Amino acid sequence: MNNRDLYDDDDMLIPDLRSTEHIDDDELLGRNEPPVVTSPSEDLSKYNPLIRRFSYLVVRFPYIFPILIIFLAIACGLLSFYHFPIPDFSDPTKGFQTRGTEISKRVSTLDRIDKQQSGYTYTPNAEPSIDNSGKRSARSTSKECIGLRQNPNNFATFIFEPTSSSFDLMDEDQMQSVCRLERKIIHDLLGFTCDPVSLVHFTTHSKQPMCEDIFKSDVEATRELLLEWAPFYYDHQHASLPGEVYDMMYFILPDDYLKHDNNTKLKFVASYIQQNRLLNWKDIYMKHFDKKTYTDGHVKLAAIGFPGEVLYISTKLDIFSEYLLIDAVYFALAAGLVFMVMLLYLRSLLLTIATILNVGMSFLISYVVYLGLPGVKFFPFFNILAALILIALGADDVFIFHDTWVQAKQESNHMGHSLHGIMCKTFSHAAASVFVTSFTTTAAFFANTVSHITDIQCFGIFAGICILTNFILTITWTPSIIVLSEITWTNFQRKCFTRPPKCYKRLQSLSRIPDFIYGKAFPSLMEKCWYCVTAILLVFGILSCVAVFYKPRLQLPETSGFQLFQSGNIMERMDTFYNKHLQYRKDKASRNIQVYFVWGFIPEDSGNHLNPDDTGGELKMDATFDLFDAQSFEWLLSFCNALRTVEWAIAPPTSTCQLSKYANFIQTNCSAPTETRHSCCDQSTNHSQLAACAPVIDSRYDGETLGTALYDADNNIKGYVMKMKTTLEEVDNYQTMDANYKTFEQFITKHLRNAPPGAKNMFFSTWYQFHNFYDLVKSISSSVYYSIILSVSVAFIVMFLTTMNLIITIYAIISIGFAIAATVACLVFLGWHLNIVESMTLSLAVGLSIDFTIHYGVAYRWSPASTSQGRTRESYKRVGPAVAVGALTTFLAGAAVLPSSIRSYTQIGTFLMLVMTFSWIYSTFFFQSVCHIIGPKRNFCQVLKSCLKRSSRTSNVLSLMQENHGDQTSVSSDEEPLLYSDYTVDEMVRGHLVIDDAPSRVTTRPRNVSTLRDPASPDDESQFYHL
Repeated sequence: MNNRDLYDDDDMLIPDLRSTEHIDDDELLGRNEPPVVTSPSEDLSKYNPLIRRFSYLVVRFPYIFPILIIFLAIACGLLSFYHFPIPDFSDPTKGFQTRGTEISKRVSTLDRIDKQQSGYTYTPNAEPSIDNSGKRSARSTSKECIGLRQNPNNFATFIFEPTSSSFDLMDEDQMQSVCRLERKIIHDLLGFTCDPVSLVHFTTHSKQPMCEDIFKSDVEATRELLLEWAPFYYDHQHASLPGEVYDMMYFILPDDYLKHDNNTKLKFVASYIQQNRLLNWKDIYMKHFDKKTYTDGHVKLAAIGFPGEVLYISTKLDIFSEYLLIDAVYFALAAGLVFMVMLLYLRSLLLTIATILNVGMSFLISYVVYLGLPGVKFFPFFNILAALILIALGADDVFIFHDTWVQAKQESNHMGHSLHGIMCKTFSHAAASVFVTSFTTTAAFFANTVSHITDIQCFGIFAGICILTNFILTITWTPSIIVLSEITWTNFQRKCFTRPPKCYKRLQSLSRIPDFIYGKAFPSLMEKCWYCVTAILLVFGILSCVAVFYKPRLQLPETSGFQLFQSGNIMERMDTFYNKHLQYRKDKASRNIQVYFVWGFIPEDSGNHLNPDDTGGELKMDATFDLFDAQSFEWLLSFCNALRTVEWAIAPPTSTCQLSKYANFIQTNCSAPTETRHSCCDQSTNHSQLAACAPVIDSRYDGETLGTALYDADNNIKGYVMKMKTTLEEVDNYQTMDANYKTFEQFITKHLRNAPPGAKNMFFSTWYQFHNFYDLVKSISSSVYYSIILSVSVAFIVMFLTTMNLIITIYAIISIGFAIAATVACLVFLGWHLNIVESMTLSLAVGLSIDFTIHYGVAYRWSPASTSQGRTRESYKRVGPAVAVGALTTFLAGAAVLPSSIRSYTQIGTFLMLVMTFSWIYSTFFFQSVCHIIGPKRNFCQVLKSCLKRSSRTSNVLSLMQENHGDQTSVSSDEEPLLYSDYTVDEMVRGHLVIDDAPSRVTTRPRNVSTLRDPASPDDESQFYHL
């Protein structure tokens, strides 16, 4: 019999997909005798000593690791409960700021100066004004109905819009619908006594009619009134407007209504209701508005805004905290779906339960390790997302390990290998693959530490620890559970079954479907349609790259706020849309930038960057600064005068530079009427006199000046600050804010060219206008690319070290790149913007995309087939089913959280679904088709050992062959001729080339083989093996 008879095509054997009728009961159930743990006659010397010892420990004492891990998890649970504080998610946006950037250092320094830390104070001390409008509205107990203009912060806002875009609210029927909804919600539902200030209110002239009493003539009169006065309103002639017209245009109607001839359709209206008693808006929302809609068929409630800015934010955060608990059910749903798929695939209840416990224990142990790290005190809300990622990815490595175990057991059954030998073989193949995928995913998470944003850094550290912990538990906990399952199942079937149940046979038959798909269907598809598959995926990948890098690209965020809930949520709609289209809300949000110019301090943030509460640290002083140095004094005075006259500055007409006031004050005639009984008069403007008199001048002069000195406890001037209001507005647009920032930079750079040494170390800053949005977006847009480049670099190195083949590595990186591009392109068309959640998910794309390609690449590399087609077939058969089920579980875990009300959950769920879909497609079809067409054959582009070692080992092998067989070395007639060039020297030495005891024959035995024919057959002179 010829060896090629054992192969379907290209010297590659594909096992027959037999039905259960052709399988005997012993083969279906496994061995009828208890498995042998170890066998003294078994030769395991070809395996690494560490693998041999560890495998022996696992199979000889399988209870050790489960007991130790369970005790460790219990200890970590107790430690987390009694030692570490419970995470506080009351403010999910905490940590959404940059640390360590130039702008954040300046803001931190300015903030500590203003808070009078380190003993530096302004003289006179300026008390900051605090806007307590939100708090006043929350405490208001007035029972009188007041006008909207008197205190608009004390009014809740309700937005009504038509159910169809063809409807116009400035219509009789639509106006009646608005009236009915107002009464139903405001009076009947919430019990307010004051009438709302709304379009209905002005249309009926506050007559409080029945809604059916609103007639067409009333509506037309209101329309005509607005049409008459709208041009005056948009021409900013507000003084000439009737009060009711101004109120409607400013508070109630869209900001562009009647602005142009084509804006005559009224798309929405706002209704305001005064809060005249204490209300718990969180309870009101959860009871009356949570996932509920109010409509009468024509008009619907579209959005709601709570009274007072402070109250609104606190209420929204309280509601978010409530949703965190409610939506935890979707994590349980994800775990349940993964559990079901694992149970069907693994066919082991014990191993499935153990895998779910593995995920839970990994999260708990990682939590303790994370908080035990030096300097880590902050556990942000985003760290919860690591639980979903663990649920999604936790089963992938178990599938690989389980499949390798099953294949090793099948290959070893006919040879009578012990559990020790099977476990050694399993570890030698699975451990490396599991480690590589875990390492690349961990590297992708840890790559987030290059970010300057606290939340992203903390998430990267914690998620990386979770993956590492899960890997350690997978290679200790999972093998022990497999051995326990093997032993208990064998004992159970020996006692309970003489024949397998019919349902078990059917389940076993279903389990052969993946073998058929990946053993026959996909390889045949590659052979017949490889050109179509490659071309389609190549074109799609290129188009995805165009969409990501050219147009439309992933856009920068359009708002500085973090979206907590889904876009359809009535609170989020108020924030993301209606606040931008109501003039009152727009004016309330608009602010002019106020810039500070600071001398005497070096901008530095020496606090813990992983803790948003730690913004302290000592202020670093500029030792070269001396305010009253002659050159510095003159330059600062000229800088102040230039600042007052620059086009974007708003300097009060009566303001003067403080430094000129110093000079004028100290030269005042002591006998003049302004003599104030101090010695700082009739003095020269030398250094010592100015330094001594500055505290006196500042304490006595309270006029408006540009510039303020900073004093230490001994009244020595240590710093100087100039504050200037500008005409530049703070907007949520990166390009505009970038232009504003560069305007200040250019002004500073121009004047610092001639600055003396004592005044050169100055910096400018704003409070949070640049920090909260501009610096955040700038950091996100740069760090996400850094993290992706770092992740791809690590993936390239790991893939190369695993396969030691440059061609396979390049193909894998191209496949991963296309999968990431396709994922990001879909996110672009879904309307994603490059914000915090998006930047984290994009940095994870590399780690999540590479896993499947690595499995295929490693299987391709270690296939004994000599052709690329044969190796592709083998890689499909080896890891194809495990890759598919791993992608399915991750996809289902992502789909499970899509119904969540929390936007971050749905975003990570959407990302997991997309990245798994494209990773599976590009690894299973594109990577495999490329390897099928132009994959490396034999050892092409294979990195080998050094020539010296290779030559030495070759001579030893050949000498041994010649010594044993002399010149009679030949090939048996039933086997193909063996070519030494087909094998590497390492493969020869490791046992791929085996010399038989027969003096006249050399046979090949691939490393992972089992006998096809019954070894007990006396007529079988030749040994045939298959993978």
